[in-house]
Amino acid sequence: MIASNGAPPQLATLNPNVLFFTLGLSLLTGLLFGLVPALRVARPDLNRDLKESSRGSAGGARHRLQRLFIVAETALTVVLLFTAGLLLHSFMATLAADPGVQRDNVLLFDLTLSFNTAPNPPARVRFIESVLRELSARPGIVSAGSISSGPYNNRRFMGDTIRRSENPDPRADVGTGFDGVGGDLFQALGTPLLRGRFLTTADSAENAPRAVLINNTLARQLFPDVDPLGRLVHFKDADWEIVGIVGDIRDIRLDAPPRPMLYLPTIHFPWNISFAVRTLGSPLAGVDSVRQALRAVDPDQPIANLRTIRQAIDNSASLQLRRTMLTLVGIFAGIALLLACVGLYGVMAYSVTQRTREIGVRIALGAGANRVLQEILRGG
Repeated sequence: MIASNGAPPQLATLNPNVLFFTLGLSLLTGLLFGLVPALRVARPDLNRDLKESSRGSAGGARHRLQRLFIVAETALTVVLLFTAGLLLHSFMATLAADPGVQRDNVLLFDLTLSFNTAPNPPARVRFIESVLRELSARPGIVSAGSISSGPYNNRRFMGDTIRRSENPDPRADVGTGFDGVGGDLFQALGTPLLRGRFLTTADSAENAPRAVLINNTLARQLFPDVDPLGRLVHFKDADWEIVGIVGDIRDIRLDAPPRPMLYLPTIHFPWNISFAVRTLGSPLAGVDSVRQALRAVDPDQPIANLRTIRQAIDNSASLQLRRTMLTLVGIFAGIALLLACVGLYGVMAYSVTQRTREIGVRIALGAGANRVLQEILRGG
């Protein structure tokens, strides 16, 4: 990936140092909590134990310490359960976020063209347009388009700076991503045209005027006070006319705001090629049509990374990270809940055993079973 400022974006990963520190801290915590009972066993206080046993007391120092541990364990379990619940809520909200594309009936795939097949931009444009014509002619395919970096590819992100042409001050530059697009890309993805027009095949002609599309985020950022349509922007040492504004696409992370995007005709950036195909029914049913269309153009051209848009979103790096965190915290919370329940049951059972004589005296003096049960549960 290349970020808009030229530096690679930082992806969240597991830091080995943090992992080993957490492991060491867990071991140290286990040793510390196990050390106190071990010392008590190694150095028993017989007088105190006999006194507590003789009076059947449930309020001795040992029992108070056990209760304290159970209270602390239960409190930590509640914190873990709340954390797992918040992560689950955040994960579900992320899944429900609008990606800016339609999730149904869209098939994505990538192509890698050799320079022998297409040695220059016009040749690559002709190859892409041939593939798009073949795809559009196949039964079951509604529309097809190309883009230099397909949505949720976890790999490519091109970025540069842009500014309004009437402002020559470089300090007015803002960062933006950009992609080369062709065919009916936005119709295939289901991204709406807000104003103006889409790019056409004529815009990819060698001597065509420089026309671009921008997304709504870049329009608000670059032209907060005027209508962007028909205005010029300075990008890559040239002036471009804005001919249309399209909706925002969250093409990297569902849980992040849409980034500013500029869309160029394919002729100006034909080096990376991905295709989006909209089908009438299930996108997997259109796989054979895609392969047939590609074989009709070049029988030796392989297809890479064939997937549906839903699969691309589900396999995105941000969702995988969230899913991993949710799974780990959920497992820890479940284990903690089980341990807290076992510990609470053990303390309650031990308390009842220690208070057997007291319970017998209470019943002998006329206390009912419900009254005794209430006392035990109140202690719990």
